[in-house]
Amino acid sequence: MVVWRGLGVIVPIVGLGFFYLVQFVIDYAYGTNTFSNNAWALWTAIGVVSLVLGFLGWGLNHRYRKPRVDPETGENLGRGPSETLEDVVRNETQ
Repeated sequence: MVVWRGLGVIVPIVGLGFFYLVQFVIDYAYGTNTFSNNAWALWTAIGVVSLVLGFLGWGLNHRYRKPRVDPETGENLGRGPSETLEDVVRNETQ
C-alpha cells in the first residue's frame, strides 16, 4: 500500500485539498453558504474525496508492484501484488 511506502502524507493533503475544492465549487454554483447549510453538500464532498483518494491509491499501488519471474524458466509472469503491512512487519523483524 502507498501508506507503507512513505507516501501516506499525500492522503490528508489531497483529501483536504479536494474537500475544499468541492466546497468552493458547490458554493460558487449554488450560492454562498450552500455548503454549510445543506447536508447533501457535505456528503457530496465526502464522496468525491473518497473516489479521488481511492483512484489515487489504486494508481500508485499499481505503479509500484514488483515484476514476478518464474525461477525455473525465467518467464515473466507479470506484476505481483503490491506490498502489504505484513511485508513491512516481516522486513522490519528480519
